Amino acid sequence: MEYIEVSYPALVRDPAPVIARLTEFLGANRLLHVDKMRAAVDPSPHRKKSKLD
Repeated sequence: MEYIEVSYPALVRDPAPVIARLTEFLGANRLLHVDKMRAAVDPSPHRKKSKLD
């Protein structure tokens, strides 16, 4: 079985290189909407830690 490891922080920080690696790994014919994938990444945190955490 082949797999690819993806760093979540890298994906959120700059999705283009990570998505390019995914496209290369899976094949362009499987990832038809790369532009939509890139646009779906939201770099704003869903939950910010408070100073008490």
